[in-house]
Amino acid sequence: IDERAGIITVVEYMPETCWHEIHVWCEDLLNNSGIERWKDFIVDADPPVQEWEYIGPELWEDGLHYISNRTIKRINATDEGCILGGSGVQYIYWKLQRITGPDTVITIDEGYVYDGDPEDNDPDYGEISVDLTIDEHCDHYFWHQAFDYLCSKSTFEKQRVRIDKKPPITNKTIGDPNYDMGFWVTTQTPITLCAEDQEEPCAVGVKEIHYRYGYDQDDSGDVEEDEFYPWVIVQDN
Repeated sequence: IDERAGIITVVEYMPETCWHEIHVWCEDLLNNSGIERWKDFIVDADPPVQEWEYIGPELWEDGLHYISNRTIKRINATDEGCILGGSGVQYIYWKLQRITGPDTVITIDEGYVYDGDPEDNDPDYGEISVDLTIDEHCDHYFWHQAFDYLCSKSTFEKQRVRIDKKPPITNKTIGDPNYDMGFWVTTQTPITLCAEDQEEPCAVGVKEIHYRYGYDQDDSGDVEEDEFYPWVIVQDN
């Protein structure tokens, strides 16, 4: 590929990953031979691999993935190839987006975590572990992608989650007979407790309701802790 007389230039590409050794020697026009030289090197043609897990409250329902704002998405990235660890993972790029409509998203946070950063939970060289959380209610995307030291990149992963950040609310209804807006009741007056999770479509429903009651046994004017009956737990269905 070199058109200059008396000079030869050769460019080679290694088509496969793994250890290689290249040897070269040459002759001039008078058959003088150069010294054979060689070089060992590793070809890393494989991109990093990402695996992840959710640590904390998590629910799959009707094909939808619900998590809490306390749930951690832990992303672990390693490099691949015939040599253990490859060239190593250099960094992970991540992005969090809020889904605001059928075709509309807003990026709420993004960043890079390099190997050895304080945000990298994996102390091993060339391996990265990153924890992500979303502290907003409702539909979001997790995005993340890993890059090795030779700029090979993994698939840009994208997962949709529904964040249920808001706790259920409890409503109390005083039935009849009652007097003074329910302050006075009889032993036959029904008191209905209803618990409902907040803000569909990202509410996950109520798992159980807890209630207890007590009465002022010593006429002190206050109901003390030891005057309460044990908690009653009612589960859904």
